[in-house]
Amino acid sequence: MFENGDCAKIKETAGKDHLIGGFFDPTITLTRSKEECVDEVKRLIDVCAPGGNFYFAFDKGIMDIKSVNVPKLQAVLEWVSVNTNY
Repeated sequence: MFENGDCAKIKETAGKDHLIGGFFDPTITLTRSKEECVDEVKRLIDVCAPGGNFYFAFDKGIMDIKSVNVPKLQAVLEWVSVNTNY
């Protein structure tokens, strides 16, 4: 589980032997548009999902309802559920 870092480099090294997850910061929903949030998860999946050994997860827990924008987070989760094999 990773909170931050270069997801491509981590996928290249740790993703060969280990299942990796994380990297998606749910607090970006507070500062970015819905489209930018979905674009960020698309980029993450494009980098980390090929070859397997990746699961979508937040890089940190959601502390309370005020720490995220729920409609934007819902759009991200809907995109993941429709466009991946999770």
